[in-house]
Amino acid sequence: MDDFKERTIIEQGRMSFHENDGKLINPFEPNTKEYNWFERGWTQALKRHRGPMPGEPGSQPFTSSGPSFRGGSMAEKYKNMRDWSRSEDD
Repeated sequence: MDDFKERTIIEQGRMSFHENDGKLINPFEPNTKEYNWFERGWTQALKRHRGPMPGEPGSQPFTSSGPSFRGGSMAEKYKNMRDWSRSEDD
């Protein structure tokens, strides 16, 4: 494995997150190690992002123990989800 190549592509993914305002634009072929490395870097940048994402003023950064940048934890989102088993919700 080429560690330098892997680190370089991961860094490209991190930089791409900021350069493209959080939009994932992966230049590598899907299902390749390069694609996964780039996505790893992009995801690391997403997790460390402190500012609001475009279209989401005042949003919070993603953390595994707190609210996601999309607003609220997964438990909070599903707690208030409609009951789709009831016919009046169709």
